[in-house]
Amino acid sequence: MKIFSHLKKQIGLGLNLGLVTLLLVACGNDTVAPTGSPATTGVATPPTATSVPTTASTTAVVTTAATTLAATTLPPTTSSPTTAPGTTGQNATTSQGTTGQEQEVTFTSQGDTIYGTLLKPEGGSGKMPVALIIAGSGPTDRDGNSTLIPGKIDTLKYFAQVLAANGVASLRYDKLGTGKTGLGHLASNPNNIDFQVYLDEARAAYDYLKAQPDLDPQRIMILGHSEGGLIGLILADQLKTSQEIKALVLASPLSRPYLQTIHDQLTAQYAAAVKAGAVTQAQADAALAELDQINKSLVETGKYPGTINTPALKQIYTPVNEKFLGEVAKYDPQQIAAGLPTNLPVLAMCGSKDQQISCDDVGYLMQGFQKAGNTKAALAVLANVDHVYKEVPGTPNPNTDYSNPNLKFSQEAATKLGDFIKSAL
Repeated sequence: MKIFSHLKKQIGLGLNLGLVTLLLVACGNDTVAPTGSPATTGVATPPTATSVPTTASTTAVVTTAATTLAATTLPPTTSSPTTAPGTTGQNATTSQGTTGQEQEVTFTSQGDTIYGTLLKPEGGSGKMPVALIIAGSGPTDRDGNSTLIPGKIDTLKYFAQVLAANGVASLRYDKLGTGKTGLGHLASNPNNIDFQVYLDEARAAYDYLKAQPDLDPQRIMILGHSEGGLIGLILADQLKTSQEIKALVLASPLSRPYLQTIHDQLTAQYAAAVKAGAVTQAQADAALAELDQINKSLVETGKYPGTINTPALKQIYTPVNEKFLGEVAKYDPQQIAAGLPTNLPVLAMCGSKDQQISCDDVGYLMQGFQKAGNTKAALAVLANVDHVYKEVPGTPNPNTDYSNPNLKFSQEAATKLGDFIKSAL
C-alpha cells in the first residue's frame, strides 16, 4: 500500500494518508515530493518547500485514518430511523440503467445526527436485501467525494447504483466531518480524535437498516471501501456471535496493520527521495529510526514517545492524530478475517492499477480467511482498475484520474459484484 505521507491538520474525520505530499528535510529545508493535487487529508497550509524531481514512487496514495476532529468515547450509540425533515424520495436512474428511489434519511451516533442516502431499487417485492456502504478515510462523503479533491469521484454512489441494478437497497452516509453531517460534537476538541467514532457510526447505520420495515434484517450486507473495509471487518466481527451479517464485500480494503502501512510507504518514499537527491541516506535512516520508535510507542502505550524531530513525521504524528493512531494500531485485518464465521460469503476486490492498496496487500488479508478455512471468501483482481474503481487504460495518475469524468467505472467490478449478490443474498 502506498501511503499519503504529508498529513495536515484535518477537518474531515478519519486520518487520510493519501494524495498527499511527503515533507523531507534536506539541508535544513523542508523538501516536498510533488503530487499535483490538493491533499486529501487536511486544510492547513503546508510549509514552504522546494520540489524534488518526480519519481515513480514519490507520489503516494493510501488511506490511513485520522481526519476526525474529536472523538471521545461517549455513551453507546443509538439509531433513530427517521427520514430527514423536509426531504422526499427522488427517482434515481443508475448507471446500470435501473431506476431506483433515493431518499435522504438520518440516524444518530454519539449524539450527532448523521445524514445519508437510502437507495431502493424499483420492482422489488417483500422485504429487500440491503447493503451498508462504508466510506474510506479522509473527508469522504456519502458519494465518495472529498472537498479536498476538485471534481466528483462518486465511487460510493457507483456501488449503490450497481447494488440497485441487482435488486439490493443500500445506505451510504456522510460520516462526521463531511457533507450535511458536519463535525457535530467533535468540533470543540480536535485532540480527542478516536477511531471509535467511525465504528459507532457504522454500527448505528447498521441498526438503522435493521429497524426498517421494508428491508430484510436477515439479508444485510456490508460493503466497505478502502479504510471502510477495515471498519466493515470490525463490524462483522462485533456481530459474529449472532451471525447477523449475511455477506461482506471488501473493495480495495485497508489490508495490513495501520502503522505497518505507514512504515512501508514512508520507507519506500524515503528510498525514492534519496535516489532523487532530495535527502541523504543518513537523513533517511535517522527519520525511519524515529518512525520505528514512534510506532513502537503507539503499539505499547497508545501515545507518542515524546518530542518528534523529523518534520515529515511531525506532519503525520500530530496531536490531533495521536488518539486515533493509538487505537487503530491494535487492529490487524488478517487476524480479524481469521476470526469471522467460516461460512460468511466474502468478496474482496482489488485493482491492478491501484496506487494506494495493492493486490498483494489484499492477498495478505485474504490469508486470514484461508487460515480459518472459509471457502466462501474469494478475491477478484480487476484489470486496469484504480483505487476508486475507474478503468485506467494507461499509466495511472491518481491526481488526475480520480475525478476524471472521461474515465468509466469498472464494468468488471459491477459484474463481479452482481454475481456475488446472486450467490450470497
